[in-house]
Amino acid sequence: MDGWIKLYRQAIDDGWLQNADLWAFWCYCLLKATHKKHTARVGYQRIDLAPGQFIFGRKKAAEELETTERKIRTSLKILEKEGNVTIKTTNKFSVITICNWEAYQLIDNGIDQQDDQQTTNRRPASDQQVTTYKNDKKVKNDKKKDSVSKKPKRRKSSWTNSPLPMNCDQFVVKMLESSQRHVQIIGHLADEMKPGLETKGQWQVFFNRYKKEASVLVPFTDKQLAYGTREAIKNHPEIWTLETIKKEIVKRKGATS
Repeated sequence: MDGWIKLYRQAIDDGWLQNADLWAFWCYCLLKATHKKHTARVGYQRIDLAPGQFIFGRKKAAEELETTERKIRTSLKILEKEGNVTIKTTNKFSVITICNWEAYQLIDNGIDQQDDQQTTNRRPASDQQVTTYKNDKKVKNDKKKDSVSKKPKRRKSSWTNSPLPMNCDQFVVKMLESSQRHVQIIGHLADEMKPGLETKGQWQVFFNRYKKEASVLVPFTDKQLAYGTREAIKNHPEIWTLETIKKEIVKRKGATS
């Protein structure tokens, strides 16, 4: 496979680079999508693909990205929610469509890419300005003075005791959108445990319960966390927690040291 794709700097401001799993999967989708009409085969079936589409399998994606199927599934949920992709699933295969592919990937002849242009970047559902990057220094002394003058007070979470409905999938997506690793870990925990909570208030209690334990797990790699989770579920199917995951990781490190 040859060719290239366009990436937009707005993704930095939107915090996507801080979520390595999500950023890797988004780039994977862009690279996998066909740039022209194409006919593919799945078994004996012919599949007509339009620009911006590709045949998707969660297991294959996990293998190619060297990650877990769970992380692929969660990243796909986020991309669907943000309006970046749609997915059509049959009993044999799935087709992912990059939304507004033509608007931000195709190049019109005669248009200078250095000029300002209307396009969509990470969020294809809304128009955004993409301009040539300039290394101009922007002095903001007045704003700095204002920001240093007073430390903002910590506000109470709007989720506390909230009766508003929220299911597990919605909570997981919200946690994995965060750039903070301990918050992402709590999201993965909820995805595995499926506690069946139904309101934002209940999920706030869940979050507070595991916040400290999740912070302790931050130094561990994704591979270590995946191993610890597997072993915790296998050895303690009824009572495993983040603390149990940590113990399994430490036990393995002790055995191999």
